[in-house]
Amino acid sequence: MTDGEDARRAPSSYVIVGAGAIGCAVAAVLLDAGASVTLVARGPRLEALQQGLTVRRPAGAHVVRPTVVSSPSQVRLGPETSLILAVKSQDTPTVLAQWAAATVHGADGKRVGTAQELVPVICFQSGLENERLAARRFTAVVGAAVWISAYMQDLKTVVLPGAQKIGAVDLGAFPRGSDARCDELRQRLEAGEVVTRCSTDIMRLKAYKLVSSVRNAVPALLPAGHGSEALADQAAAEAITVLAASGADMTDCEAELRRAQALACRGTVEGTETPGNSTVQSLVAGASVETDYLNGEVVLLGKLTGIATPVNRWLQLLMAESVARSAAPGAADPAWLTGTTRSLVEAGESAESPFTAGRASATQRG
Repeated sequence: MTDGEDARRAPSSYVIVGAGAIGCAVAAVLLDAGASVTLVARGPRLEALQQGLTVRRPAGAHVVRPTVVSSPSQVRLGPETSLILAVKSQDTPTVLAQWAAATVHGADGKRVGTAQELVPVICFQSGLENERLAARRFTAVVGAAVWISAYMQDLKTVVLPGAQKIGAVDLGAFPRGSDARCDELRQRLEAGEVVTRCSTDIMRLKAYKLVSSVRNAVPALLPAGHGSEALADQAAAEAITVLAASGADMTDCEAELRRAQALACRGTVEGTETPGNSTVQSLVAGASVETDYLNGEVVLLGKLTGIATPVNRWLQLLMAESVARSAAPGAADPAWLTGTTRSLVEAGESAESPFTAGRASATQRG
């Protein structure tokens, strides 16, 4: 029996909390692999997804039909259920509190315990904090380093532009070790065309992903060129330095990032335009951003290790200003990067804001 055939026969069911691009992508992959999937949504997307989720890929489009609900009270949890978090890090504490006390029923319909006792939480999220938050409440926690390119074309259409495979995911028990659920989910994801590995050191791989994620703020703030790539490189370099000082083995970071980027190679999906990374997508949608858990994580680790992280701190501050101003992606004045980026950043909060020029206000979201 192949992995794919075995995965399709497995009894597990998945509840995915968060119906954004990654939540919808994972729901589609698992449904295509034959899994039972419940998707937790809210607002206008809830009603839209109840009509079906359209999946668009370079090879074509199809519709999948997850069960779509809005709260734990609408879900019947069993011992075979896994809870997948696909929300932004700032929403994790609220979601965990909502689901921790949810009742789990046995095959005979009788109560056998609560979700925090019996249901594993799988964090399909960026940053390093979500697994720690989940482990405070839930008995079993699994981390996931996710390299899937995805974006929502409308309320019920997810675009997956992966050229050959949909992307890549690494799974592992938190804080380390193995978990039978990891291999079961790996088989499901592989059957759904996601390259998946199980690791006994998942937080090391998530640290590598953080190095990539801290770059997200740069195109969200500044237009391409004008030294913006150098700024992103400096943010990533700071991340590597403080992660290594915190005890993470960063030896394979560069090779792993190259592998992930190759697996996430994009094709063309007719009639769509890639909106940018997840932080850019959040700004376009007028949603909150998780910069405090990406660049802010680097800043925190810098404080704990006594290492200065001026680039990530300044990006964190600028993103907060961008959100407060409802500025469009790339709205900051590129002249801010004239000269030596490092000296500008080290000027700290006294440096002139890149939003003081007329360009920023002229490109605010409507």
